[in-house]
Amino acid sequence: MDYCCLTSGGLGWYIKVFRNIFEMGIYKHSMMIRFGTFLIIVLTAAGLAAQPKIDIPGNKFDFGMAPQGAVLVQYFWFRNPGTDTLHINRIVTGCDCATMPLTQQYIAPGDSMNVGLFWQTERKIGNTGRYPYIYTDASKDAARIFLTAQVLPSLDSARPVSFKPYKMELTKLPTMQVDSVAFLVTNHSTFPAVLKVITPPVEQCEVSIPDSLPSGSQGMGYVKVKPAYKDKEFENSFTVLVSSSAKDPTYRFTIPIRRKTYGK
Repeated sequence: MDYCCLTSGGLGWYIKVFRNIFEMGIYKHSMMIRFGTFLIIVLTAAGLAAQPKIDIPGNKFDFGMAPQGAVLVQYFWFRNPGTDTLHINRIVTGCDCATMPLTQQYIAPGDSMNVGLFWQTERKIGNTGRYPYIYTDASKDAARIFLTAQVLPSLDSARPVSFKPYKMELTKLPTMQVDSVAFLVTNHSTFPAVLKVITPPVEQCEVSIPDSLPSGSQGMGYVKVKPAYKDKEFENSFTVLVSSSAKDPTYRFTIPIRRKTYGK
């Protein structure tokens, strides 16, 4: 073995090499720590920036006068203006008389979903309301929907405008089927009445009402099932806004529609 490397010059060279290796290791370790810290900060900031949100425009709706024993329907757009997927955990309507079925439990960023609310008036009478809670991962606080109605025994004696019939029953039997219903609208006030459907078009039916009615006059409206829905059961409704004069307040009336098959 050649021991010349153990001379002072040779030993010094080895010490220098080991010191450089050691310092390089410390440097690399320090750089790894710095890079890891930077990565954590970036990921944390990205996580904070990517947040789901829920927005329900038009979350307050008044059905106005509505009949007992009917289903009132209104659709709401659930929007996610956030940057992460919105998950809907549950919807609490506070009563078995109201349901909000979902086609899916999530909404992608920038996307939206149309959700229907189906409210059975049952045997209620007078002013009533439903105020569902929508729980999501966007916030600890629930989003809200506010619904009101004045439930009457019927709408054929309502004022200032009455509807007869006030329930659109589109029945399907083995031997016959009712695909359209005509209804009579009467203006009982001393002023001309202007009528307008203020809810979105009924998906399953064509709906027509008089645009206006002179004082004390009558007009006809109709509801007709669209061909694509003749073999399907469904429930829906439409809300009519009525104004009788510039001084009088406006009135709302909600007309239920049902397609029911018997004797399948």
